[in-house]
Amino acid sequence: MVLEKKKLNLKNPIVEVSIVYLLWLRAGIIDEYKLYNLILKVFRLKQNFLINYILNADNIYYTFLFIVVIILAGIMIFDSSFEDMGLKSNNINKEVKSLLKFIIIFIASFTLIAQLIGGYRLKFSYIIQTIITQFCFVALVEESVFRGFICNKLFKNVKSKKTLYIMFIVSAFLFSFMHFPTFLKSGVSINFFQIINRLFNPFIMGIWFGIMYYSKKNLYICILWHGAYNLIFSFVFGKIQSICYMIFIIISIIYLMKTIEQSTVKKDEI
Repeated sequence: MVLEKKKLNLKNPIVEVSIVYLLWLRAGIIDEYKLYNLILKVFRLKQNFLINYILNADNIYYTFLFIVVIILAGIMIFDSSFEDMGLKSNNINKEVKSLLKFIIIFIASFTLIAQLIGGYRLKFSYIIQTIITQFCFVALVEESVFRGFICNKLFKNVKSKKTLYIMFIVSAFLFSFMHFPTFLKSGVSINFFQIINRLFNPFIMGIWFGIMYYSKKNLYICILWHGAYNLIFSFVFGKIQSICYMIFIIISIIYLMKTIEQSTVKKDEI
C-alpha cells in the first residue's frame, strides 16, 4: 500500500495568512537605516528635498515591506487585489471625505493648543514629513497587510458570531505581536510588564480596526483612523496628549458603535 503525500494547499486562508504574517515578521526585523543607505548607494541618490521628505529611512522601509508582503506575496502569489482589500475608487465616498475633514480639524486644533500651552514649536517641515510618513506609508502599509489581507482572509469563511469574535481576537493579537520585532531592533532592555504594556494598545487598536473593516469593507477608513491615532503621539506632548488621546478614543468608540449599528440594520434588511 502506497501512502500519498498530502500537498500543502496554498489557497487555504490559514496557510495564506500564516505565510504572509511570517514574511512580515522576517522582513520587519531588517534595519531600515542600512536599507536606506543601501538604496542611496545603489541608485546613487543624494540628499535633497525629495529624499528628506519622501524617501527617508522610514518610508523606504515601509515601501520595502509593501513590495515584499503585499505585491509579491499577497497579490502575485495568493491572487489578492487592491479592490478585494478595500482599496477601490468608489470607496472614496462621502463618509471618507467627512472623516478626513474631521481628522484635519481635530489634529490641527490639538496640535496648536498643545504648542501654545506646552511652549514648544513644531517645525513645518517636521509636520509635513510626519503626515506623509504616517498616512501614506505606515498606516497604508500596515492596514493593507493586517486588515486588507489578513482580516479579509480570516473573515471570508466566518459562519457564526462566535467564530467572528475569535477572528477579531486572532487578528488583533497578530497586529499587536507584529510590533514585537520593533522592540528587538531597538536594542533597549525592557521587562515583561513593559512588553505587555506596549502590546496592549496595538491589541485594542487591532480589535477596533478589525470590527471597522468587517463592517465597512473600506480600507481608506481604517487608514485614516490609524494615521490620525499615530499623529497624536507625534504632534501632541505632555499632559494635553492624554486629554487628546481620551477625546479621540471616545469619538472613535461613538463612531464604531454607529458603524456596528448601521451594519446590523443592513443585515436585518437583507
